[in-house]
Amino acid sequence: MLREPHHRQTWLFPDTRGDLVSLVSLAVAIVVAAVFAVFGFPFRFYQCWFSWSRIGAPAGVLLYMALAGGGGGGIGWLTAYLANVPPSSVPFIDGLFYGVAGALAVRADFRSGPGVTRGPQEVRGAASLLGKGIEWTTGLLDEVTWRRVKYWLDARTDDQLLVVAFDIVHEIRADNAIPPPAKKVIGKEAVDAMQALHEADDDVKRAEGRSRLTHFCRSQIVSQHITKPV
Repeated sequence: MLREPHHRQTWLFPDTRGDLVSLVSLAVAIVVAAVFAVFGFPFRFYQCWFSWSRIGAPAGVLLYMALAGGGGGGIGWLTAYLANVPPSSVPFIDGLFYGVAGALAVRADFRSGPGVTRGPQEVRGAASLLGKGIEWTTGLLDEVTWRRVKYWLDARTDDQLLVVAFDIVHEIRADNAIPPPAKKVIGKEAVDAMQALHEADDDVKRAEGRSRLTHFCRSQIVSQHITKPV
């Protein structure tokens, strides 16, 4: 009599219902963490600055999603596993909670950066490493954006550059997340740069003023994640 092949109990060949439930909850956790990563990722900002026909932008976004989504969901699931949290009868609900917990642990967003993770040592180490990976990826995307913004600003006329600077100042003033002292400093920097360009009476001063205003616009666009003006 022929025997059916026996597979050793692994992640690829779950032999019990409990293993299958764990796989389902892990998959749901990854999806949930990826959704949280989408909300923490300024797609609207990058869509208008990147050339998506080139490999750099899509590769960076996919890498971010893999780290924030897959890693965040895995950390949430691993935390529950190491803490011996008893699973419920519905693996989808377990995955939902694991994904939310993992996303909060990693804090996959641009403004806040990686958060402080509490839990077992293994989880803290994994979250710290994952947070550094996300920080590196977002920094890489910002570096690409820095170059794209420079090319775009260099193509503007002096009058167009002044309009862009005014738009940036108004958008920063309307942002409640920026403290008033910082707004005051940014506003003064903008006024000085715009005056340097507007009051230039020779080519040397004009070039200096334009360079100064271009640097201001570029730094604020990248740091504040401002979309491309229409």
